[in-house]
Amino acid sequence: MAMKKTNLLNIMGWRGINHSYALVNQFQLLALRNYTNVKLRHTDMPYAGQSWSVASNNSGLKSIDIDWLMSIPHVEDFEECDWQYQIYSPVEYRPKRSKEKSLVFLVTELGVDPNDHRIAPLISAANNDEIIVATPSHWSKTCLEIAGFKAESIAIIPHAASPNYFYPLAPIENEKNRKHLGIVDTDIVILNISSPFWNKGNDIMLSAFAQALDANPHLLLIIKDQKNLYNIDGREAIIKNLSNQNVNLNAVMNRIKFIENNLDLQQLRALYNISDWYISSYRAEGFNLPVCESMACGTPVIVTDGGATDDFLCTKSGMKIMSRPSKRLDTNGRLILFREPDIKNLVEILETLERKTSVPALNSIFKSWDYAARSIVKIFTER
Repeated sequence: MAMKKTNLLNIMGWRGINHSYALVNQFQLLALRNYTNVKLRHTDMPYAGQSWSVASNNSGLKSIDIDWLMSIPHVEDFEECDWQYQIYSPVEYRPKRSKEKSLVFLVTELGVDPNDHRIAPLISAANNDEIIVATPSHWSKTCLEIAGFKAESIAIIPHAASPNYFYPLAPIENEKNRKHLGIVDTDIVILNISSPFWNKGNDIMLSAFAQALDANPHLLLIIKDQKNLYNIDGREAIIKNLSNQNVNLNAVMNRIKFIENNLDLQQLRALYNISDWYISSYRAEGFNLPVCESMACGTPVIVTDGGATDDFLCTKSGMKIMSRPSKRLDTNGRLILFREPDIKNLVEILETLERKTSVPALNSIFKSWDYAARSIVKIFTER
């Protein structure tokens, strides 16, 4: 019987930090190690943020996984790779070194500019079958098609929640962790992990939360911002947003808890678990990994209808905020597509919200990174 060929795969990306691109790369690598016909190499690309470092933006992975990830050797000049996979930002066109097959990770929330000097060569390369583009959701794929990528050049490789990191904890442990944060039994905890970017829809979430407090005073919003990555003060942004509205600012701020320090993934798992609901009233997302992770931890979600989370959210997983398809020109005159959540509908949801009572359902392909790894190998072997 003929032996399977061993293919040399060089992955160009980020290791060691907690940026979403780096986390996706690291979890995909951990899943790819199970393929005996794949020999892994890794090229460490420069971080997009000059201040990013392993010390200040640590991935939060277990030491055993970090050690294995860092043990993946760099590709040598004399090595000819069979496959190449780029997963870093800003995305760029890289001509092939030889005859290797090339996969490029490209995710977008609001769309990409086909005239951008980095995007235009990728569109040409994809449409000429020189590269395959990997993106994690149907929403992102649609946005790429609008920019000019042909549909056949785009492969949807969904993200997932690793079962080694994200899973329900025992009730007694959740009770202990809630008490540690000063959360009482009557508090209905809503969690959000994001930065105050327009596409995240935090302004909608905050407005609805402030309005719903009169009818449901037990609501408690926990915000884990990403100040250490983007250097944006989430607390300051919230105060600015609420100051422009007819609300009792002090009363609302008393029902919001901020977590600004970096968390490892074990701490993040605990945060998902103590929450009754995860909320993301986004306008546009490429995938929305925290929603998937919170569901894996047994926490139902409240998310915008019609967006990227439709790929993995069913009716037993939580509630959807009504939204309408919208479009507008950005500051560069480029047309962008998004979903505008209905704030009145979100207020109604929050006014009647209760403590969580059921565990959400998550499709099996999102419960581990095995499907993503299998999809990567399949693209290289079959296309």
